[in-house]
Amino acid sequence: MGEWRLIGGNLAALIVHLRLRSRLSLRGTQELLREVLGIPLSVGVLQQCFEEAAASASPLEDALVEGLLAEATADGGVLYIDETSWKERGEALWLWTFVTTLSVCFYVGQRTIEMLDNVISPTLGAG
Repeated sequence: MGEWRLIGGNLAALIVHLRLRSRLSLRGTQELLREVLGIPLSVGVLQQCFEEAAASASPLEDALVEGLLAEATADGGVLYIDETSWKERGEALWLWTFVTTLSVCFYVGQRTIEMLDNVISPTLGAG
C-alpha cells in the first residue's frame, strides 16, 4: 500500500478478502467496516486499496504461474486445465483452473484462446 495511506496491511488484506472471497460490493464492504469495526472509509479509498493490493500481487502471480508451468513440463508432469461458467455482476465469465500435483491457479475471465495462451503459451509451446 502507498505510504501516505492510513490503511495497514491487515486492513488491506481484510478489504481484499471481503471483496474477493466474500464477494461483497464496495458499498457492502464499506458498510461492514463502518458498522462492525467502526472504520469509516469512502468507497474511493476502498477501491484504491483494492487496486493497489492487486498491483502489488502481480509479481507473485507471475512467479506462481512460472512454478506451475515448470512443474507441468518437468519429468512428465501434467497440467490439468478446466473451465467452469462463472457469473459476476450479471456478466457470463469463466473460472479457469490450472492444476498440477503441487499447485493450483485460478483465473476469471472470458472464454477465449487468448485467456489460455496468456497462461500456457510461453512455456508449453501452445499458440
